Amino acid sequence: MRTGRRLSFSGVITFAVVLVALYFVFRSLLSGLGEAEDPASLLSFDPVLLALSFLVLAVHFVVAALTWKLVLGLSGAEVGFRQAWVIHYTSQLGKYIPGKVWAVVGKVGLSTRRGVQTSAASHGIILETLLILTSVLILSLPLVPPMGSALGLGSGVSTVVVALAIVLLLAMGHPALLGRVLELVSRLMKQSIAWDHPDIAAILRLLPVYVFMFLLMGFAFLLLCWSFGVELALWPGICAFPAAVAIGYVFLPAPGGLGVREISLVWLVGLVLGLQGPPASMVPEGQVELISIAARLWITIGELLGFGVALLLGRGRAGRRRRPVGAGSVEGVDPGS
Repeated sequence: MRTGRRLSFSGVITFAVVLVALYFVFRSLLSGLGEAEDPASLLSFDPVLLALSFLVLAVHFVVAALTWKLVLGLSGAEVGFRQAWVIHYTSQLGKYIPGKVWAVVGKVGLSTRRGVQTSAASHGIILETLLILTSVLILSLPLVPPMGSALGLGSGVSTVVVALAIVLLLAMGHPALLGRVLELVSRLMKQSIAWDHPDIAAILRLLPVYVFMFLLMGFAFLLLCWSFGVELALWPGICAFPAAVAIGYVFLPAPGGLGVREISLVWLVGLVLGLQGPPASMVPEGQVELISIAARLWITIGELLGFGVALLLGRGRAGRRRRPVGAGSVEGVDPGS
């Protein structure tokens, strides 16, 4: 009974946070539309730049699927790129369920259905989370000083705190610390999670791939901004969207970071425009809020297309029987596919 009440209370808090965040974003947008001499001008966009933003986003999605293949390889399992795409983009739908745990459960479950041992898939999730958080923090470093100043924390102190967080996350890849994390997860999941590759250098070699993946995401968002006439600077503008995604990612209750990502993005884009100074910072009221909402639709369309491709790829192999081989390789799957 208590558990049910806690879950209900958590659900109410989540709904309230999402609702308040979306309220402020939409209120600013509607205010801008009301004050604009030509409201249609806020909604106009350059179709060529918008198409280019989708193209770069598609490359980002390809790299994202590749990272799951690579991280499973570190965990002692071998899957092909086709299988990695199916697993990654089918499980992505789970992040829109409050708590985000369903995306993790789905990724582990889909991986095991394709012959990967549960231990390897669970270990892959831990490594993936470690690499995602580290790479986004590294990419967000240029925005930390203005963020710290805006929050009253001081630019120097904020930079030191984030730098220490990066060092701590990287240190968790050391066999001694990672072993303790795996022991904890093993107890929680009531199963043994072992790792055959205790070399932290292997993790560090994957880090640039994750940084590149988020740089692609950031550049795709810049193209989206430019298509709506907001001249966001390449640097540090390329860091704004990945930072907002990360804020939504760590706020576990919000499904897909809904609301939290949008209001964070409005704030971060405003910070970057402020650093650029006039005339770049003098965008019409409501324009940045419009872009934050457009970005949600934009990336959701991309994820749905990724899921559609996953369905097609999965259907092509649905009839094959698979069984675990060795430490988690998939019989009948070409690792280079």
